[in-house]
Amino acid sequence: MMSFEKLIASFKKMDKRVKYLIGAGVVLLLLAMFFPRSRSVGVKLVPVPGSSYYQAVFEGFSSDDKIESALSDNKPAFVAFVADWCGYCKKVKPQWQEFENNYKGNSVNVLSVECTKYKELGKKHEVSGYPTIKYLPNGLNNSSGGVDYEGERTPEGFSSFLSKYAKV
Repeated sequence: MMSFEKLIASFKKMDKRVKYLIGAGVVLLLLAMFFPRSRSVGVKLVPVPGSSYYQAVFEGFSSDDKIESALSDNKPAFVAFVADWCGYCKKVKPQWQEFENNYKGNSVNVLSVECTKYKELGKKHEVSGYPTIKYLPNGLNNSSGGVDYEGERTPEGFSSFLSKYAKV
């Protein structure tokens, strides 16, 4: 094992470019530790209960309470099934949030489900790609009769689609 003095001496002998690269690496490492990139795209790290691991979860999409509430009633649901690692989900996030926040009706649950967290719910609704947006006339807990959304991924497109299927 090298002593600290020997380590400093070998560092002093290194080429300027190598020193620069090492310094830049240290700076980038520190920046990544204190200013994680995930914050800028709306992803937060949440501790997984009973373990020392963390799970990445979208900020701003539907809360666990809203999902649990939708699971307990049979009200129709318009749902965006998303994954935290998906670039397309990150792209649709602002449009879905705007639609979800501005939806004034109370006859349909409008929400998003993070499928890396709610894996069984994704499987139940046969979600194979992200984001998958579906209208579920029998509620979030019932996969029968679901209609896949294939329109424009804008608040106006979501609203137009929902007005065709739900009594808004």
